[in-house]
Amino acid sequence: MTADATDTIPVLEGEAAAAVAHRGGHVQIIAAAGSGKTEVVSQRVASLLKDGEQPESIVAFTFTEKAADELKERIRERSVALLGPSATDKLGHLYVGTIHGYCFRLLQTFVPRFETYTPLDPNQLTNLLYREAHRLGLRQFDQRNRVFSGIELFQQSVDVVENVTTYEDFDEALRLANDTQYGLQAGVFTRNLGTALKAAHNLDFGGVLINEVPTWRTEQQPYGGLRDSGNTREGPAWAVREMTEERLVVLSP
Repeated sequence: MTADATDTIPVLEGEAAAAVAHRGGHVQIIAAAGSGKTEVVSQRVASLLKDGEQPESIVAFTFTEKAADELKERIRERSVALLGPSATDKLGHLYVGTIHGYCFRLLQTFVPRFETYTPLDPNQLTNLLYREAHRLGLRQFDQRNRVFSGIELFQQSVDVVENVTTYEDFDEALRLANDTQYGLQAGVFTRNLGTALKAAHNLDFGGVLINEVPTWRTEQQPYGGLRDSGNTREGPAWAVREMTEERLVVLSP
């Protein structure tokens, strides 16, 4: 490979270069649109291949087919520039595409009864959950056993786990929870009554839910939080209280 080949690769600096060179653990990149994420990912993939990483161990996600096509071409260009034309033989073994497509590949591999997939908009997702509500037991999420409220609460309780914090003991877990920006509700899962009571006494949140997800609520409860989660409560009785202004009126004859 000639020196001219690598001259076609843009030179990255600062955190972008550090993201390409990082090894030995997770790295999270948060960047705005147009800031060069595609270039960073492309150079990182090419760099990993140069370091001897197996192509089968590399997965590059995008959210649209158009972005996936652009990323594939950019990875090809950077890999060929860094490793030479033989790099194209390796690229067929790594996955570059949408997250939907990758999940579908897993389904085809481990649950081979699905032939195609369609990303759902919010209305289509609600219709799907309504159709599968009985099988999934979605009514149980609502205190009054209502199906659509159960679907809404189920969707609120499903999220991507972005960060998992480890702790040495329960006291440290309580300290870490209280040292957060928000304090709406906390969920604690335990079979130990002493642990449950300790959590209820020490957690500095608007609500402490034992063996329930933090999104659980009922209209009768004083729903609200602390810190950046607010300083008042909502719910029928508490809403009336918050919106009531006490005033002394004296009428003299």
